[in-house]
Amino acid sequence: MKVILLKDVANVGQKRDIKEVKDGFFRNFLVPQGLAEIATPKALAEWEKNRETRERERANMGEKVKGELERALEKQFAFGKKANEKGHLYDKVDKEELFARLREAGAKTAKEEWIILKEPLKKIGEFEVEIKTPFGVNGIMRVAIALEKVK
Repeated sequence: MKVILLKDVANVGQKRDIKEVKDGFFRNFLVPQGLAEIATPKALAEWEKNRETRERERANMGEKVKGELERALEKQFAFGKKANEKGHLYDKVDKEELFARLREAGAKTAKEEWIILKEPLKKIGEFEVEIKTPFGVNGIMRVAIALEKVK
């Protein structure tokens, strides 16, 4: 089934993209959450009419994301965590925590799903976490996890 996305959908596409999806996925997931509409001839005509505006907005957004990410990723992100004598953390550093730090560093347009992290970081050390945007702007987030100092 051909649909027009009304919002960004992880692993499917971005707002205003036309995508081919399975009927059940559309009925059971996309419609109840207001994420897509059927690509009717009328909707496709409207989509085509607004193509130029969308492309301009997307290019502007890509430039904005690129600038923000470049500035934010110049820094190394340091975390202080409690760990055992082998360096295994009692807690973890996950996407949510990395995302919060990325936003604090100035990447206001960033989205959590852009952070590619297969599993949370659970050891003391230095790590590189990939950031992959839908605008073709990618980068590496340098993360250092050290033993938390006890006061």
